[in-house]
Amino acid sequence: VFLLNGNKKNSLVVFFLYYSYLYLPSFNIIRQSISISLFLFSCICLQNNQKIRGFIFVIISLLFHNSAFLYIPLYFFMCYIPISKKLTIFIAICIIILCFSLNVINIIMRFSFLQKLGFEHYLMLERYNHNAKLNSGLGVLLNFIYTFILYFCCDENKSSKIEFRSTSWLFIAIILANSLYIQISIFYRVYVMMFVSYIIMFKIAFKKTNNGYIKVFRLFCLFYVIIFVFLIGLCNNQNGVVPYNTCFN
Repeated sequence: VFLLNGNKKNSLVVFFLYYSYLYLPSFNIIRQSISISLFLFSCICLQNNQKIRGFIFVIISLLFHNSAFLYIPLYFFMCYIPISKKLTIFIAICIIILCFSLNVINIIMRFSFLQKLGFEHYLMLERYNHNAKLNSGLGVLLNFIYTFILYFCCDENKSSKIEFRSTSWLFIAIILANSLYIQISIFYRVYVMMFVSYIIMFKIAFKKTNNGYIKVFRLFCLFYVIIFVFLIGLCNNQNGVVPYNTCFN
């Protein structure tokens, strides 16, 4: 998409981010990765003010993975519900507090939407139905800090209304998905579905700026992706990349 628009520099950045986030899980969830890719394209269409075309790609993504149903309400919010940067950050903080203070998982499990999305299969697997191990919690904290900094780097004044509105709702979506995944492993699949949020935020955050602080924050986010998302995940054989071993093992 970026190459067709003649923006080769951003094309390389987006390709690297896409590779970093979706290479490791792609072997095990090919259909889900295709669905995510289609939603990424729908987001690009939306930010180019092509709402109908973007929605068509959301519908096509449903043909590859049931989890793409989550994109329908998100796409509606991205299209029609305005939201400011301050309100977005406030909602994100409230989501984190609520998810860690309430027994949100048991509340969610009472609803039937998991069965409709096919997640009941994973509820029966020991790999997915246990609580996530936070260990020291430093990695979790760093991930949230990185996400907030990345959104902070998105300049509302240098983006169109539709660009920033859609990016804001994607930021809220990734915060919610991450907060749920931290509590129970089954929601990792939902978290993966929202990786598009990071790519779109990078697209907005890396617009030209003379602000020195923003440039430093952007470097931090880029190094975070290189080190913590890709390299450490690769060394740890995260997500069981075929053939289940890496050159580091």
